[in-house]
Amino acid sequence: VVHAKGGDRANYQPLTSLLTSSVIPEDVIGDLLTWYPFHQLYIADLDAIEKGNHHPQRYKNILAAFPQLNIWLDAGIAGMDDYLCYSDTSRLFLVLGSETLRDISLLEKSGSNVEKQPILSLDKKSGQLLGHEAIRESAYWTDRCIAMSLDNIGANQGPDFEWLKLLMEAKQSVGWYAAGGVRSE
Repeated sequence: VVHAKGGDRANYQPLTSLLTSSVIPEDVIGDLLTWYPFHQLYIADLDAIEKGNHHPQRYKNILAAFPQLNIWLDAGIAGMDDYLCYSDTSRLFLVLGSETLRDISLLEKSGSNVEKQPILSLDKKSGQLLGHEAIRESAYWTDRCIAMSLDNIGANQGPDFEWLKLLMEAKQSVGWYAAGGVRSE
């Protein structure tokens, strides 16, 4: 587990926190759940995002260890093969990051069960939406979307609320989640 800053992944340092003394994901999750009984966590698997290294069994193990928890996982899904690695894992909700997604057909609605549909993360860095051109069109947006401001992570700026407002105006039927760090304590 690392301390993310500005989307500059090459320079991320191991996590230091008052809430945990560990950088092992399972330990960090346990410490977070001791601090507050979260029901859901978002995890960005940077090894999967950067290198395409998928470890679905790791998330099955985490979910088995924490049966009260749902996980939103961005594992750098690029196409159907990546997606299918995780398809049989309950309580795991896949986040399709625009940064890595190549097969936009994965954004098509998968039946009426909104809860099991993938979640689209619109990833923005240096003022530019990352990924496939078509993702700019709201027709590809899923029922739940994340507005991810990579530059703001760890910069004490919080999410880009101006961008979020524009996205909300463009498609009001989406459940929007603002991401990109916190402003302050």
